Amino acid sequence: MATPSKRVDVVAKGTTVTLALTGSNFVFTMTDQGLAPNVTSGTFTTSKDTMSLTPAGVTWSWQFDMIQSGNNLTLNGASVEFDFAANGVREQAKLYMTLVRAGT
Repeated sequence: MATPSKRVDVVAKGTTVTLALTGSNFVFTMTDQGLAPNVTSGTFTTSKDTMSLTPAGVTWSWQFDMIQSGNNLTLNGASVEFDFAANGVREQAKLYMTLVRAGT
């Protein structure tokens, strides 16, 4: 179970995060300063208030509560694994993102 007191704002620490959506495909990229990008791609589906990202080659998906307002897309609460201590050990976590459409 994720520990609520463990939080990290990766963008504030210098990580660049992008989510490109084209047709029914996505490319999610996280790039830490000085490191090669970590890229995940696959397919996505949406309903009125949820978005599911299914990485290629797996049977599970990241399911988010979704709110779209103007050029902002807020995705909340997907279950993921994250290396909080940067020691190679991934822990259960929840992913929350607010994304702004490029070019706005």
